[in-house]
Amino acid sequence: MKSSKSAFALPNISESFLFTEYSSNIPRTQVLIFFTFKLFKYLYNPSLDVFIALKTEISTTYNKVHRLCTQGLTPQEIDYQRTIHGLCDLQIDVSSFWKLLLLEFTDPFYIFQVFSVILWMFNNYQVYASLIIVTTVISLLVSTYETRENLLSIQEMAKYSCDVNVYRVDKDGKRTITQMQSTELVPGDLFEIQQEGQAMPCDCILINGTVIVNESMLTGESTPIIKSQIARVDDVFDPAVEKKKFLFAGTTVIQKRSHGNEKVLALVYSTGFNTAKGNLIRSILFPKKVDFKFKNDSVKYIYFMTVVSFVGFGISVPFLHQAGLSVMEIIKKSLDLITTTVPPSLPACLGIGISYAIGRLKKYGIICINRDRVNISGKINMICFDKTGTLTEDHLDIYGYRPVKLKQGSFVFD
Repeated sequence: MKSSKSAFALPNISESFLFTEYSSNIPRTQVLIFFTFKLFKYLYNPSLDVFIALKTEISTTYNKVHRLCTQGLTPQEIDYQRTIHGLCDLQIDVSSFWKLLLLEFTDPFYIFQVFSVILWMFNNYQVYASLIIVTTVISLLVSTYETRENLLSIQEMAKYSCDVNVYRVDKDGKRTITQMQSTELVPGDLFEIQQEGQAMPCDCILINGTVIVNESMLTGESTPIIKSQIARVDDVFDPAVEKKKFLFAGTTVIQKRSHGNEKVLALVYSTGFNTAKGNLIRSILFPKKVDFKFKNDSVKYIYFMTVVSFVGFGISVPFLHQAGLSVMEIIKKSLDLITTTVPPSLPACLGIGISYAIGRLKKYGIICINRDRVNISGKINMICFDKTGTLTEDHLDIYGYRPVKLKQGSFVFD
């Protein structure tokens, strides 16, 4: 899995409110050491001697957020946040076609297939070996092309930027309003929600005004959600219980309403892959490993057939020796038995079937970058859909199900 390591010297803002209370997850050090793994950043904490996942935190009261976070960031604070968090963008690097092809070819099945083809060439099975080579190459090329196209589609879906009016403090200490691309935003920035129909570029806290948003991109629920500004109280800010005060990246503003003559303002809380949209994209690119019985049984079958082939190899050697064959001929015949027991053409056949299935799914706008899940999904015989969030009761259990059967060319409830 690709990862990168870096070390940067941070600007000195140790007396800043941003350093002391807004981002308490960041180690108190002037040299930042971090690495990126699966699009997530881990920072080195010298006091604990461990790497910790980057996480935005606010360890202060609501009143302080209103009073100190609404003045705008200084140039030093902007450099500090930019060094740590990077651009406010979901940057996905897609490997080249040939690199993806090489990764696909490193599968143990294909390595075994190369061994089998070489053996068949020595055993005068040139025609069969040539057919397997052609089929395998076509399967590899098609599967790699489909994987890269799907990755490019996700890259295009993730990338987003828009114009925003940001409140910042210039070098002379004056508060200014600057229009810039949303990719320049950093946690702690204060910006104006300008127009309705605009998608949010980051996760942010609503400081002033009321906003109605569509969160269907994240939750699947089409019901608009009303977001209101955070209160002006002396209680400690708690993001876990203030979800109705947050505007999440990727959600769309349907309507905004200001209080009096004040503008609708939001405070950037997190950017990039630390946002809700970033977590969604990362879960697509790096799905959790799931052990299905179907896949485990397939692996057990391969192991069992391998054992059978070695047993057959041991049994056949004495008979081949009695037939007067040379040592080289005995080895070739015995190895040929192994390639017969564990079929090398299996990956090519599976690859062609999966490619055909992915092509059918693509016609319906379904993207699949994990080819193994296509085989697994073919074993599903029951799907349960829930509607939590729409119903008044948020604890749902399966009470029963109605089977559907095919009778006389049509599906009917049993």
